[in-house]
Amino acid sequence: MTSDLFAFLSTLQSEGRLVSPIDLEILEAPSEAVAAETMDAWFDGANWRATGHRVVAFAQDGTGGQFGLWHYPELDGEPPVVLLGSEGSAAVLADSLLDFVRQTCAGMQWYPFEGEWNPIDEDEIDEDDEYALDLAGLRARADAELGPWTETSEAMMKRGVERHPDFKAWVEGLRG
Repeated sequence: MTSDLFAFLSTLQSEGRLVSPIDLEILEAPSEAVAAETMDAWFDGANWRATGHRVVAFAQDGTGGQFGLWHYPELDGEPPVVLLGSEGSAAVLADSLLDFVRQTCAGMQWYPFEGEWNPIDEDEIDEDDEYALDLAGLRARADAELGPWTETSEAMMKRGVERHPDFKAWVEGLRG
């Protein structure tokens, strides 16, 4: 399922559906090495690796923040999607990659300084631009691929936060 979702995100990007103001650039392939390099820089070395935690990066935002799947030692099931923000923010964004894809395709955008998902401001979309974001088309494409859903982004994020350890606390604990 996860590899199918990575492929779907890549397809959305190649079809030109993940355009501004969606701030998400899908990596060519999910990469534990990319995330490890970032985490080595965040934590001043590789000591974090001894904790048994891994992050597999699959996308980045325009500032270089990374979106990844967090594999922690006690994980039983699918890994949550986390953000390692370029400005130091860290958060669980979704209970699973499926929830993350649904949030994104529903026209929601993660705002790290507010710590929440917010609807994309449709006033930011230039309708005269032939490459402008088509939210209705993005949602229809996701419905066709993933099946329709009615759960809100807030509910999906809440489930992720409740089911998984506090990623931000783990990051801050390592930073000291």
